[in-house]
Amino acid sequence: MQRTITLATVVAVGGLWAAACTDGAAQARAQQASNTTRRDRPTSRSVERAFARVQDEVARCLTADVPAVRAVGAFDGDDGGFALESLRTPSGAEPPFAIATCVRTIVERARVRPFRADSEHAEREFSATITATAAPSSAASSTSATIPTANSSGVITSGSLRFGTGPEDLVRREHDALQRCFEQASEQAPSLEGEVEVRFTLDARGRVLQTSHRVSREHNGNGLFALVGECIEAHVRLIAFGAQSDGGSLHVVPIAFGGREHFAPAQTLPVE
Repeated sequence: MQRTITLATVVAVGGLWAAACTDGAAQARAQQASNTTRRDRPTSRSVERAFARVQDEVARCLTADVPAVRAVGAFDGDDGGFALESLRTPSGAEPPFAIATCVRTIVERARVRPFRADSEHAEREFSATITATAAPSSAASSTSATIPTANSSGVITSGSLRFGTGPEDLVRREHDALQRCFEQASEQAPSLEGEVEVRFTLDARGRVLQTSHRVSREHNGNGLFALVGECIEAHVRLIAFGAQSDGGSLHVVPIAFGGREHFAPAQTLPVE
């Protein structure tokens, strides 16, 4: 079959080729402009602004025992993200596992504009003003309440959860962060399995008054699940729960870990 190449075909192909060249040239100019506008290194002001944006959230990770930490790391030139290298209290000690995990999760959200150098060292001390809060009533803080534990028929996987807006649901929404708590502990014991119940009370404004946890089951952990519970508590303190109609109630969320986390039905225990 004889093929006929018309003038229209030549014009169309030529137009496509010209458009491709134009697009390529435009991309090259945009890349060149981006490289031209990049600073060699971030300014001290931009670094301070990046850390200031995460200050309030980092402060929520801290406690009366550890009211301040110094974060040391570097910003990456390609994307401007901060990578934490070390974390110490003002005395030079390592903070507890839960606080360190919580702070790392937040402080690595700090970001500056990309710059030409490979990286830029940076460090900052984060602190919090810890104020005393009214202790919850004895009914709310009691640890003698009967808490159901997860079993083969009652466990719900996070993948099938239908989240609501209650306090327990807001904790369940954090399943990715809670899984990281478990994964960090399982690095020391790959066959680690178990279940932990996180407990917390909120005031009417949704502020966390108290957190605690109970390890209800642990296998091949040698006490590591206590660290998982502390880490989960730290994340609970970061959640914005909002106003509560049942302020002072004790909320209990059982979570089973072993490859992936599972949530047993949670409970809210009203103040009597």
